[in-house]
Amino acid sequence: MNEETVNIHASTPEPFVSAQMITKSFQIGPTRIDVLKGVSLSAKRGEWLALTGASGSGKTTLLDIIGTISRPNTGRLLIDGTDLSALSQRKTVAFRRKKIGFVFQAYHILPELNILENVMLPGLLDGKSARLCRERARELLDQVGLSHRILHRPNELSGGEQQRAAIARALLNAPELLLADEPTGNLDSVTGKGILDIFRTIHESGRTTILMVTHDRTVAALADRSIELRDGLIFH
Repeated sequence: MNEETVNIHASTPEPFVSAQMITKSFQIGPTRIDVLKGVSLSAKRGEWLALTGASGSGKTTLLDIIGTISRPNTGRLLIDGTDLSALSQRKTVAFRRKKIGFVFQAYHILPELNILENVMLPGLLDGKSARLCRERARELLDQVGLSHRILHRPNELSGGEQQRAAIARALLNAPELLLADEPTGNLDSVTGKGILDIFRTIHESGRTTILMVTHDRTVAALADRSIELRDGLIFH
């Protein structure tokens, strides 16, 4: 059997992220709202996947489930071969801290801490030494162009600067999965382009799988692949 034949019949690697028939409902008084109605998707290691759809389509709910912030009512979620439904809450939190980074539309930078301290926080929560977290945070803040702002409080930074700090914080533990919820949604087009350039650099490293929620088709076009949610279902 020649090398070409071997390559043709080589087994396909398992997806890094695999969400299988995910459902999620919320009860508001006597009314049940079905947000996700059996959503399945997968992403390869190092892939950049965009989740698009109108407001209320279930994008953020799905991202929260993949990020293990909330659990589905039914369905399975596997990340790097680990079945998250089989883990205890404590083990899920530990898995999240080591494997997953989050970038939110509203930044969620803590106002009582300076930027360096904000970026260090995920590493400190994961039990890393303050010295190592400080070195890593300084390195990341330099990479996102904020080395001159490390001792500033969040209210002294622009929206774009806060989002860059949030990206640095998300990368502190070198996550293999980066989840971003409308990371340019609160920014003007010029500032948003700068943020997307950072995501391009992360993607080009090939080490991080990115799932990004966006309503902007121009932003979605930057990803390797785009999936649209409509009324809680994947639309092909």
